[in-house]
Amino acid sequence: MAMVGRHFQLPEFPVLYAPPEEALPPPPLPLKNSFALAFAACAAYCLLNTRQFHLGSLLNAYRRHAALLQNMGKLAPLAPYAPHARPLLPEEMAPPQGSAAPPPLSLEPGLAWALTHFLRLHSPSALLKQSVRTPPPPPVLDSVLLRSLPLACFFYANTPTRIRAVTEEALATRTGPLGALAAVAFSSLVAHSILSPKPHAAREELLEAMHRDMADAAPALAHIGIHPVSSIHEALSQLREDFLLAQEETPGLYGPMLSLRKHGGQLRVSFRLALWELFRAEVSPGGAAGAVEDVIRRGGSPASQGALLAALCGARWGRESLPSPTPLGVAGLPPKKPNSPGDVSFLKALAEAMASNL
Repeated sequence: MAMVGRHFQLPEFPVLYAPPEEALPPPPLPLKNSFALAFAACAAYCLLNTRQFHLGSLLNAYRRHAALLQNMGKLAPLAPYAPHARPLLPEEMAPPQGSAAPPPLSLEPGLAWALTHFLRLHSPSALLKQSVRTPPPPPVLDSVLLRSLPLACFFYANTPTRIRAVTEEALATRTGPLGALAAVAFSSLVAHSILSPKPHAAREELLEAMHRDMADAAPALAHIGIHPVSSIHEALSQLREDFLLAQEETPGLYGPMLSLRKHGGQLRVSFRLALWELFRAEVSPGGAAGAVEDVIRRGGSPASQGALLAALCGARWGRESLPSPTPLGVAGLPPKKPNSPGDVSFLKALAEAMASNL
């Protein structure tokens, strides 16, 4: 029985989407301007130019670039974030008399929280302590994985620094233990795929790397003391369940608790689906390109799901594994040489392409 995706008729899991017999152009990966991708682009820009991760510089760069994109009409605003007694961001303050008022800068809730308090505290450590006195975070969205991608690209060879940077960024944007640990696991997939001496990392090696890095990150989260240890253990349990179900014939995403139809864009849905598609690409006739096309057509949150899976497939098999004519719909990227151990040309090209949207 077929299900209806977003404008497409799709088979039920575990069958992947197969294009009709008539030739159709391959679907470009969605690279729409969004706050999550704008933040990832800023991270790429900062890392490629400064070659270091500094939370304050990154947040301030995001504030400037997001305002610029929105003023240019290239960034669709989200619903305003309005916690109690929130101070206004500079872009929201009344302009001097005689000048045109810029549109309000509506931010993703986690980023709004981090930017609002960082402008006052000017310290990552003070920012993290402030979260103890603020309301609980909103539901964790898959954008935390996109925001961790440039950090994973840059720190792929330095595991402790990568884990620290990804964890710090996730906590600063109010995603809680689940978002922080998932971002660590996602960055582990990317980094281990690059570092694997084999043509592509085996599934068992990827799973082992994710479990190992999450186990290393959990004590650091507990030491920070923002969230109770019980919530960290719960997040670990939930992600381990996702890793197991991603290896089954069906990912279990049409159930009452997690449903692709109802919960598209939530972290566990997108991450589990990306893992399932990544593992299915190993045995699917369509390979990585077919998996990317399938995940886009599944509905839910196709832009972020497509970008996440493309990053994983590109890191594991190289740019040539992605749907043609160009990865992420970005033209003008140079052709890639055959994949080799330690080759990061795909990921650097991805980061540069994201930064170019600024």
